[in-house]
Amino acid sequence: MNISNGRIKILLIALLIGCYNLSFSNGVHPLTDTLFNGKRLIDTDGKPVNAHGAGVLYHKGVYYLFGEVKKGKTWLVPKQNWEDFRVPAGGVSCYSSTDLKHWKNRGWF
Repeated sequence: MNISNGRIKILLIALLIGCYNLSFSNGVHPLTDTLFNGKRLIDTDGKPVNAHGAGVLYHKGVYYLFGEVKKGKTWLVPKQNWEDFRVPAGGVSCYSSTDLKHWKNRGWF
């Protein structure tokens, strides 16, 4: 994957700011009525949210979801004694929401 140093710096700064703000958050924000009963989470463009291993940050009334972009064919890792599946990662995605139901794709690095 070919990512410029500038893009890496921007991503790291964004993550540091998010972690800083999260650590000084002024309260817990409960996740109410957010389950989709096994259905895929769809973004505001009608596409499945692609943010594997995701984490959520809350800042000034907006939730930000960051996760791995996974794309390509899934394969089973050979010589494992458990179901160890892999898929190529294509970067880190970002989505935003004010209600934890409607997620806007903000792009990926």
